[in-house]
Order: sequence, then structure tokens, then C-alpha cells
Amino acid sequence: MRIADFGYVMLNGSLFSIPQFEVNEPDDEVRLAYGSIDLESRNASFETGMSLRDRPAGVYARTTSQSRPCLAFRYDTPKWQRLWLRVVIRWKIAYY
Repeated sequence: MRIADFGYVMLNGSLFSIPQFEVNEPDDEVRLAYGSIDLESRNASFETGMSLRDRPAGVYARTTSQSRPCLAFRYDTPKWQRLWLRVVIRWKIAYY
């Protein structure tokens, strides 16, 4: 299984794609990464991160076999905001 896209869920409902950011701004930020985006065995892991000025509400990842990203939120993100972000992101994916 291969990870196709990953990044942060922002408070305004947008997805901040780390691979897309690296394509657009290759020398702008230093990103830490451990593991491979090719998850070859069960329980294989991939970790990455970078510093952002704005606080994200959570993170997302999408494999090559998924059409929608899998979302995970920070513990301090309110439940109503999690639901609102899920609806906004699903709507954006369906209509854009």
C-alpha cells in the first residue's frame, strides 16, 4: 500500500498537503520524516511533520486505494468543530 497524500487539516476546512507544499516551495521548510510512504507490511508506519505558523485542527492521510482522506483530530478540537470540518472537507472533495 502506498500513501498518496498526507498533511494537516486546517481550522478553515482546507487540507494542507505536505507533498504539494514541497513541490511548490522545495527549499522553504525543513520537514522531518521517518519510514517510507510504501507501507509494505502489516503495522508498517510512516511519520512526518513540519512547523506551521497556524495551529492545525488535525491531520489527514490518503492511500492510493482511497478516494477520500482519513481524518484524525487533535484532542482539544471540539466535537462540533470536528463534525463541521468533516462535512466541509467531504463537500469540497465531492464538488471540486
